[in-house]
Amino acid sequence: MLSIRLPRLELDDLLVQLERAGRRSVAVCEAGERRTADGLQLIYRGPGAIGGSMERSLESIVARGLRPLLVWWGRDFPPARVVQSWVGDLELAGSRRGAVLAVVEQDEDVVISGLVLDKGKVQPLDWASLPGPGMLRSRVWPLWRPPSEDELGGRSQQRPVAGGGAGEVAREGRWSRLQMAVGDGSMPRGQEVLKRAAELRAFVLGCGRAGELMVWRLAENGIGDQGALVLADSDLVDAPNLGGILPARAVGMPKAQAVSAISAGLSGHRSIIPMIADLGNRAVVGAIAESDVLFTCVDNAEARLAAAILCSRYGIVHVDIAGGAAYTQSRRVAIGGEVRVALPGSSGCVACMENADWSQAVGRLSMSADEQRRRRTGQRWWEQRPGSWHDVLLPVVGEAVQELFRVLQGKRRRSVWLHYAHGNEDLPVWEDWSRRLPFRSAPCRACSQDGLRGLGDLGL
Repeated sequence: MLSIRLPRLELDDLLVQLERAGRRSVAVCEAGERRTADGLQLIYRGPGAIGGSMERSLESIVARGLRPLLVWWGRDFPPARVVQSWVGDLELAGSRRGAVLAVVEQDEDVVISGLVLDKGKVQPLDWASLPGPGMLRSRVWPLWRPPSEDELGGRSQQRPVAGGGAGEVAREGRWSRLQMAVGDGSMPRGQEVLKRAAELRAFVLGCGRAGELMVWRLAENGIGDQGALVLADSDLVDAPNLGGILPARAVGMPKAQAVSAISAGLSGHRSIIPMIADLGNRAVVGAIAESDVLFTCVDNAEARLAAAILCSRYGIVHVDIAGGAAYTQSRRVAIGGEVRVALPGSSGCVACMENADWSQAVGRLSMSADEQRRRRTGQRWWEQRPGSWHDVLLPVVGEAVQELFRVLQGKRRRSVWLHYAHGNEDLPVWEDWSRRLPFRSAPCRACSQDGLRGLGDLGL
């Protein structure tokens, strides 16, 4: 299968630029790639040039080892001779792999058609994934065979419609209240949002106190029920991990296995997949690369940074949570947490917000699971933090789930950093830190076009 991952915010911005340049203009863009067991996925990196010399722009992209992507925007499908000339331009630039997309406005909607040039062979694109607002997945039509009117009439079927689960619900069924809520009072709209939620491939990294609650609430909301809800943790359940959803008999079990079993039993979720491993495992990295959204529920900056890099490389929505109790500078105990949502194509990733030490992160991530476990065993955790609290984590996890639904509804159109704390008179308050605090003065090494954004497997 051949597909492209094109962040929705990036596509919207690109179409605005093409509109200003005049219809039938062509944007020369950069793309990375991800090789999968069943094909190839191109990953949009950003615009190169609109107008000017296409030949020079293409040669520059190819010389840097990237994949060229030509994007055309109009009210009609481009003629076959024009498509052939674009393929010829890609070949003349020395590109062994590249792609052409035509985005066509039809009846206040858009239709995407495209092709891939892979090792000199022209093939049709099958799907376009648009991470970000709406989390849409659209069928791509062959450029040399524009869809008929009958096919366009059924283009609402471009996204796969799965049966059962959250998508097919009676007004008094299990999902009816959630359906009305996420549909803003509209049952059909809520049904569509829940279908997209069920079709997601979601990944949860870390199954400690925050992670177990995150998996449970995602499962209860049907996230990934018809796609996948994958969770990874290499650690075992200890007595201090109890107090949430895990029973005493789970002590000694792998966290991922225990959380998976309990969450599936409580929710009836059909697609929870545990991985007893961490980010040092290639299978975990591969599973994250296939995901639509990654939730990080970890207690160290190194894993958070590595996750942010993967999300930037592969165009994945990243939701990072933390919470519980912490020491202030005066060693008072403060209660609170935070939720950080990084959308591909929006300014600011979790690496920007974290401002972590990259060199230290590489050393920590190279440790084996046993080495990391021994390191944690020797730590005096009570000197670093005053403990944790499941009941404090619940509102943080709840806000993270709501943020995912805001993305699915198309309401969340920028990256956000939300901070939760007990303020005056110990009353809980949520603040938007993303508007108040700058991220970085220099371009981020993870999410900027000069950095790792959209490279996919290139350079690994």
